[in-house]
Parts: sequence; structure tokens; C-alpha cells
Amino acid sequence: MAKNYLLVALRALRRQPGHAVLNISGLAVGIAAAVVLLLFVDHERSFDSHHEDAGDVYLLAERHVTPEDTYEWAATRTPLLPVVVEEIPEVVAGSRWGWSQKWFAQDETRIEVAIRFAEPGLAETLTLPVLAGDLRAALSEPGRVAITASTAEKLFGDRAPASLLGEGLDIDFGDDTYTVAAILEDPPEATNFEFEALGPYVTYIEERGGERFGENWASVTANALLRLAPATEPSSLAAGLGAIQGAYFNDAEGSDVTVYLNPLTTIRAEWAGNGTLLVLLAVIAGITLLVAVINFTNLATAQALRRAKEVGVRKAIGAGREQLAAQFIGEALLTVGFALVLATILVLSLLPTFNAAFETAIEFEVVRHGPGLLVLGGLLALLAGAYPALVLSGLKPIETLKGRGPRRVTGAGMQRGLVVVQFALAVVLIAGTTTVWQQVQHLRSQDARFDAASVLRMPVLTEPLP
Repeated sequence: MAKNYLLVALRALRRQPGHAVLNISGLAVGIAAAVVLLLFVDHERSFDSHHEDAGDVYLLAERHVTPEDTYEWAATRTPLLPVVVEEIPEVVAGSRWGWSQKWFAQDETRIEVAIRFAEPGLAETLTLPVLAGDLRAALSEPGRVAITASTAEKLFGDRAPASLLGEGLDIDFGDDTYTVAAILEDPPEATNFEFEALGPYVTYIEERGGERFGENWASVTANALLRLAPATEPSSLAAGLGAIQGAYFNDAEGSDVTVYLNPLTTIRAEWAGNGTLLVLLAVIAGITLLVAVINFTNLATAQALRRAKEVGVRKAIGAGREQLAAQFIGEALLTVGFALVLATILVLSLLPTFNAAFETAIEFEVVRHGPGLLVLGGLLALLAGAYPALVLSGLKPIETLKGRGPRRVTGAGMQRGLVVVQFALAVVLIAGTTTVWQQVQHLRSQDARFDAASVLRMPVLTEPLP
């Protein structure tokens, strides 16, 4: 029976190639546009989800409420985290960090490196795969450093990671020397904790004034991550954090200060300010799919006049309504299947341009995204094919063979309603796109009040390059 449905569906597509091409291409473009948008949303929401205990890791942050405004800080007091780890038993690990740019040199090779200074607890807080060495040891004592595989390749060539342990690096033109204590895998692109090297936090404190910086409870200058015990609700730490705040520091500016925990996996959306944008993009993707479905439904229903006699003959020789509905749903599935193939080709073709334009590294992974795309195709086939299937399978054989049926049962009112909705949604999308485009052009055309072509960015060096 399934084979028969497939043959009939293929014949129907061959009999009306123009209709088939229009339907398949319309669906494919709609699916491709929606998939690219949803891949972007998924990419942005996947930041730092690769860590094994990502759901238990939080950023220590502060909220300052003044009579004039409310301020959110993705940082806290430098001495706070060690006290939190010591006094709150639900906190099982944590690390403060700071970052800097330093020049690393090995023989004649000199490169500028983005280095983060962190505490040994970082090894138990985040998942940072080690290729060689010991990350805790690298972050425990001054003068040690952990470098990524790409940084190691720039400095040492293609040497094996284990052979680099113990090698010395000149830092900032001889101002200091670091010993390589660990080689790490490069962090993925979808992370807020990017780095090219990791150094001990004690070095960071010493470079900024030592105890005066490290024990300063008045300055909100430290970034800190902590990991809670499994199944611990962050709200359960509110009392403990409040007690520590009352015991160790009070704000002198008259503002109401609250120390709270921000989930690691929401940092990208919340602190980059794109949470609303992601919701908007997801809605646009849904609208795009809806327009494609409505377009498919209208085109399929419009074929009722041509398929009416076919339905009448099939019913006259004994075909039931369920069989006819299954046949038309099958045709919708076949059409959507072809559209999915074309949409996949379009997505793979568009992603390089999209990534270059928005400086992302989004990938379409067949194993990860393929099942979801198939489920989406099945839902689209049911949504888009259900109404035409019900309309066509409900035709009465006598009236259709006499040529009177289609005018009464093709659902002209429903079709007109779908067309109105389709055009209304299209107008909304076009108006929104035009508005955004005009805003972007407006920003680009504004006078920056300086000649950007004549401005250079140069690093500050302690001595000239050789």
C-alpha cells in the first residue's frame, strides 16, 4: 500500500512540474531561512554548555540599587570568593580570574597572548581538557603557565605537548620568565571563558598592588566562578551570601547591594544583552515557517479543481476517505522531503557567508541537527497537508464526476483567510527588515568626527622590537 501511495505521489508531481517546483522551492527557502536563524539562536544559547557541570557553575555578580537606577555588575569584591568557598559548604569549588595581554617569546619567536590568571580551583570548576602536564600545578605557583595547543604551536612548532613541559618563556621582553607546566586543548568558540594561556592568580594580584588589591573589600573588580554541589538550588545560598556581605563589607555610597549567582550558561544572553534578540529571532523563524506552510496549503488546495475527478473515480471504485487522506498526506510528506533536501543544501551554502558576516562559527551537524530537521519536516507535512487532504478526501463522487463538487467544498473562505494571514505576516517581516536595514545604514552614514583610515592601533612595548 505504501509503495502504491509513493508511486501515485511521484506521478502527481510529474504531471504538474511547475506546481511541484513552486511548492518545493517555497518550502525549501522558508525552511532554510528558519533553520539558519534557529542555528544562530542555538549557537548563542549553547555558550559554555560543553562543561561537564555547566548546570552547577555560577558567576558571582552584584546588583546595586540606587534611588536613580539599578546597576548589574558581572564582578564582585576581590576577597569575597575565598570566604564564600570556606564558609558555605554547598560551594565545592571556585576560582577568581583576571585577564591581560602579554608578549611571549621563545628563541626568535615573539607573539602577543591573551592570558587569564586564575586559581587552582578552576580545574574543578570548568572542564578544561589537559593534553600534558597538571593544570592545578600550573595555577598554584608564580612563574608557571599553561598554554593552549595553538599557542604552543606558534611558539614551539609541531613538537609533542609532553616535550614542552618545563620549557621557559620570556615574558614582556625579559621582564619575567614563565615555565610551561601544562598544555591545554583550545577552548571552543562558543565560550565566554576564552584564553590562549592561563597563569596563577597570585601573579595577577602581585602585578596590581599585592595585598592592597587582594584584600580590598571596597572595589568591585574581581571576576569569580563557583561550582555548587549537585542538586543545590542557588537561592539556598542567599542567606549565606547576605551574612558574609554584612560581616565583611557594606556599601558606603548609600546603594542597596545584593550579591547573587548568575548561571554560567546564561551569561552570554544576559550580559551581552542579546536575550531579547534571540527570542525575536526565534519568533521570526516561526513566522517564516508559518508563511511557508500557508503558501504550501494554498497551492495544494488550489489543485482541488484538477484532482476532483481523480478523487471521484477513486471513491466510485471503493476508496475510503481515510485512504485518500493518507495518500494526500503522503504527497505532502514527499514534497516536504524534497524541500528538506534542497533546504539542507541552501543552509550549507549560506552558513559560510553568514558566519563571515556575523563573525560566528555556526556549523550544521547532521548527527546533531538532522533528527530535529526530520521531525520538523514531519510536522510541516502534517500541518501543510492536513487541510488539503481533508478537503480533497471529503469530495462526493457523484458531484465531482458531474463537475459540481469543487465549487462547493474547496473551502474558498478558508483559502482567502490563509492568503490574508500570509500577506499580513509577509508585510510584517518586510517592514521589520526594512526598518532594521535603514537603521544600520543610518549608523554607517553618521560622521564619526575622525578619519578612521588615518587612525592606527599599536601595542605599548617596553622596548623596541629587534
